[in-house]
Amino acid sequence: MKLAGLMVVIGCSGPAQQVNSQPGSQPATQTSQSAPASTPAATQPAVAQTAPAPSALPVKNQPPHIKLKLGHYRNDQLGIGVTIDLTEMTENVADIDPAKIRFDGDTKVWKLQGQNGPRGRIDYLEGKSVMLHVWDDGRRSVYVPDPNTGRSSDEITLRRDGDADPL
Repeated sequence: MKLAGLMVVIGCSGPAQQVNSQPGSQPATQTSQSAPASTPAATQPAVAQTAPAPSALPVKNQPPHIKLKLGHYRNDQLGIGVTIDLTEMTENVADIDPAKIRFDGDTKVWKLQGQNGPRGRIDYLEGKSVMLHVWDDGRRSVYVPDPNTGRSSDEITLRRDGDADPL
């Protein structure tokens, strides 16, 4: 009996081990005073520092007809993101409603005028340059203007990856 009690005391007097190693949790036991000042990295809890994925944009409580006209779009291959807002309406129902877009990382909001394009597409222009294509089936593509030359990129196809606030 004394031998069993001695074994328990010896087993408990060694350096404490962390029982719960989940990030942000408190260890279940404390280290003894004889433990070195710096604890090896293996016994310290790992802190996960991950940024939200670019496509993990917030989901907003918006009606479906707004989600069709307003959202964040992205081309993963090129790393280009853009907010497209088609919610502004003109008073004349015969007019094509304007579009507003803002590229990620830019503060400028582009206000574009629409005109009918081929096969049910609407082309949105800045001046005389097409900047945005919008199809009835939800497809979108954009042309990125070069601020130095005024020329635009080739057509960049986009996919909707999240909701957005109106511009």
